[in-house]
Formats: sequence, C-alpha cells, structure tokens
Amino acid sequence: MFNLKPTLATTVAIAALGAPATASAMPNLEPGQAPGVTGAVEASQGFQWDDAGIGAAGMLAVVVGAAGAGSALVRRRRAHA
Repeated sequence: MFNLKPTLATTVAIAALGAPATASAMPNLEPGQAPGVTGAVEASQGFQWDDAGIGAAGMLAVVVGAAGAGSALVRRRRAHA
C-alpha cells in the first residue's frame, strides 16, 4: 500500500524552497519617492540565458512535482480498487 504522506511532505518541501525568494520581494521606497517610480533602466544586452535557465528549472520542478503527485494518486486508487 502506498503512503501519501512522504510524497506530500516532499512536495511541500519543494514548494517551500521558493518561498524565501517571494518573501524578500519588497519594494524599496525611500522617503519622497512615489511608488512605481524607479531610476534609469539599463538597455538589455540580448537574451538572458541565466534567467531563462532559472525559469526552465523552476518549471521542470513544477512539472516533476505534478507528475509525482499524479502518479501517487493513481497508485493509491489502484491499491484501493
């Protein structure tokens, strides 16, 4: 019989890894500066491969987590049938 708790715990742990980056995304508001107003923006130097790699790795983690959760649910249903 398949136990769902380890799979759920692993999924929650993986999701928690993204929480610190989200929690630290605070606006930098200095006195007298209006929200949404930023300084000069540097022109892009082309495609940012490092940013694309981070995004691809994050999406891969989501897909693998969803596949694992789906697999666990299918196994659990078959075990009870």
